[in-house]
Amino acid sequence: MTGKRVDIQKLYSKELNDIKYILDNLEKGNIYERTGATMHGYLATNVIELRKKLNFLLNEIQYGKTTSLDEMDDLFN
Repeated sequence: MTGKRVDIQKLYSKELNDIKYILDNLEKGNIYERTGATMHGYLATNVIELRKKLNFLLNEIQYGKTTSLDEMDDLFN
């Protein structure tokens, strides 16, 4: 068995954390329809945002595009 070629968890940590945040909140039931708190957003809004973030991440991985961490690193170097 060969080792990892790319550490996706490390390379795309910001994108994965954004997705995890949405999923964690959905799992906890933190949606506007349930809590009445506008900061949680509607279920449909969360699903749309999750879909966009997943598509963006998969596009970055598939086409080897620059990650958010790479862009931030470029700003400070």
